[in-house]
Amino acid sequence: MIAIIGVLATLLLSAIFGAKAKARVGVAKSEIRAIEAALSMYRGDQGRFPRLSPRPTANNTPIAGNDAAWNDDCHALYAALRNRPSIALGGGQGSPYLDWKPENVGYLAANYLQVTMLTNHTGGGANMTRTGVRQLEPVNYDRLSVAAFQQQYAPRPNLTGGEFLVLLDPWGNPYHYREWASIRQSAKDRTMAGTQITRSIQFVPAEVTGQVPLQQARDGIHSPDAFDIWSNGPNGINEFGDRDSDDVTSWSQ
Repeated sequence: MIAIIGVLATLLLSAIFGAKAKARVGVAKSEIRAIEAALSMYRGDQGRFPRLSPRPTANNTPIAGNDAAWNDDCHALYAALRNRPSIALGGGQGSPYLDWKPENVGYLAANYLQVTMLTNHTGGGANMTRTGVRQLEPVNYDRLSVAAFQQQYAPRPNLTGGEFLVLLDPWGNPYHYREWASIRQSAKDRTMAGTQITRSIQFVPAEVTGQVPLQQARDGIHSPDAFDIWSNGPNGINEFGDRDSDDVTSWSQ
């Protein structure tokens, strides 16, 4: 009898954890849809989608795979959608466009915006996850609406040093965002016509010591006339929305 009860308890716990995991995925999908709607409102006001990463030049097209066109513009999401209406802070005339709970806001280290850092999941310090992000402190929840606080963590022109405010997914990682609408069509066509870019994802899970697993993830442009948004998903590893990953994306909902 005790053994039967133990088996039933195990099955019940598995079902509960499974339901919670599915619920988080559902929340991520809902939040991505909310971000998409907010971006549409921003575009209605500004005539464009927010973008902070440099645009590729004639000699620096996205096909290279490591240039600025592929950098993470997740800091542009908070700057555009949540800041008070101020050009200096990145907000549009109707901002804030997005209602976001303070507990789902975090700081991202600036150097993690580059593709080379996005594929390196070896950690970002004692109080950071392997994606270089830490959550907003409860003591600062009320300061999010203060312009001076927003300015302190607003994107800097050179995107180096410091931290930026970002929107976090249900697993505490930043939503990744790439804007493609403003990239010249010829550059996008060359990239989309070529082979898919593969990323060698390196990470060191906390439970593994002295072992660095490698996995390949495919990367690409999915919404060339708009933008791509995705979450790292339950495993917390940025797999660039690869179709075989657990990432939650704007193009596969």
